[in-house]
Amino acid sequence: MVVKKQKQENKKYSTAWVKFEAVKLGGLWAYVVGTIEDKATGDRKVRIAKGKVKGKVHWEKGELVYTYVDSKDPISQISRLNIKNKVEWEKIKALVDKYIEELEKWRTLKGV
Repeated sequence: MVVKKQKQENKKYSTAWVKFEAVKLGGLWAYVVGTIEDKATGDRKVRIAKGKVKGKVHWEKGELVYTYVDSKDPISQISRLNIKNKVEWEKIKALVDKYIEELEKWRTLKGV
């Protein structure tokens, strides 16, 4: 009975996707960006997650199409990032832009 109680406790503190869009990476892999809701507090955050799609992946008219098993749980989340507000996002975005620029310079120097 302890296991069942623990599962109920975990559900109480879980999050659920409210709305999302996928960036298809190929095969079963995708980035998913959207809004999540914390079931314990009712608070919402933006989540960026990378993982394997839960469902079917097929080609249709030259494009990857994902059919999700559960639209509230689109991927097995290998890694994720939750963003609380715009200020936090702007700081993260500035760093990502900085490092992307450095990466592009490095690739240019290497001829990649």
